[in-house]
Amino acid sequence: MMKQNNLENVDQAEIEKFSNMAQDWWSPEGSFKLIHKLNPLRLQYVMQQALKQQIGALAYQPILDLGCGAGILAESLAFAGAKVLGIDMSEQALEAGRIHAKNKNLTNLEYRCVTAEQLARELPEYFSIICCMEMVEHVPNYSSIVASIATMLQPGGIAVMSTINRTWQAQVQIIEAVENYLQWLPRGTHEFQKFIKPSELVKVANSHGLEVLDIVGYKYNIFKDQFYLDSDVSVNYLITFKKK
Repeated sequence: MMKQNNLENVDQAEIEKFSNMAQDWWSPEGSFKLIHKLNPLRLQYVMQQALKQQIGALAYQPILDLGCGAGILAESLAFAGAKVLGIDMSEQALEAGRIHAKNKNLTNLEYRCVTAEQLARELPEYFSIICCMEMVEHVPNYSSIVASIATMLQPGGIAVMSTINRTWQAQVQIIEAVENYLQWLPRGTHEFQKFIKPSELVKVANSHGLEVLDIVGYKYNIFKDQFYLDSDVSVNYLITFKKK
């Protein structure tokens, strides 16, 4: 299986990077503590966009969490009642997610080690919502991911993505400050050249039949120890697309 996946849109170095931290995924103060702090905001944003686009509440919705890791967001979506499939190329992270979900008695959450491209061939027009958070900046060809998302979305379905803008502000804040100085993330988690400008992501999405509905930045308030939405998209941003 892994041999086949090597032929597709997979960066083995990136997979190994996150696999080596697999046992740390569910530690609120571990390597992924910022993801834990960010998760409530991500979940709230997905819920708001679903209601805004008249998809409705998350309960019983078929939702894909693409690049789910050990399932921090996927579990939250499942607790909201959605029927969730989480996919990732790190089997170690997925196993950590399966164990955690089992301990929480979540029966509406499934994990699979499969690429987006493979799943798109298997489940076209299947999901009403697809989440792809902090993932596209870790693959060789993010256009292929966007194309797969467009294929898997139902007509009228939405994709909610988050990534990092390729700006000097992101270089300073994410790589120099968060990784190298504060060490809130392991050094080398991100590579500046893989960051994606919103205009680039929108252009690719439009070419695959997705229209942009919303784009918003988010920031971290160190004094309140929480993330919040902001109009500034120069570093981190969330973006919502709809399948026409």
